[in-house]
Amino acid sequence: MISLIDKLKEYSETRILFLVTLLSLVFTVIFYFLMRPIEMELTSQTAYGVIDLEFAWNVERMEGILSSWEDELITKEVNAVLLDFGFLIFYSLALAGVTILLTKSGVFTSLTNIGYYFTLIPFLAALFDAIENVNLLFILTSPSNYPQFAPFVASICATIKFSLIIATVLFWFGGAIFSIVRRRL
Repeated sequence: MISLIDKLKEYSETRILFLVTLLSLVFTVIFYFLMRPIEMELTSQTAYGVIDLEFAWNVERMEGILSSWEDELITKEVNAVLLDFGFLIFYSLALAGVTILLTKSGVFTSLTNIGYYFTLIPFLAALFDAIENVNLLFILTSPSNYPQFAPFVASICATIKFSLIIATVLFWFGGAIFSIVRRRL
């Protein structure tokens, strides 16, 4: 891991980083808008959406969600979860790209070394997102006979994923504020 951080520090092609980040942001938005109609359909026809599915935590709550969805809605949600595998690639690249660009720009001043480590956090979030998706697919593709652990594992992974994403964004703002205050003192 240290060698990867060293490689991030040494990489000097900011234009390529910017282009990859920009393209990743564009594809993140595209995937979001591909998945959004499914979420809107779920929530308009039932009391539950994908966030409820991700945070069901147990079999009883999952059964309530699945019983409110017809087979057609479950099939659509399978498609949304499959699309999410593409989404997680692009959002992790976009978040990491913004983090490395901010770090390399010197915005974070004394937090620069931490910024290089924070560049890796979105990929860890994507890993937990992938594990969450696999467990959701266990549930959705076999709604009457899925592993009992799947709702709990999906919910734990969703919690970790969102926590890591939030930590990354808070680092951007916290690091920028810290740097601004430090420069003025």
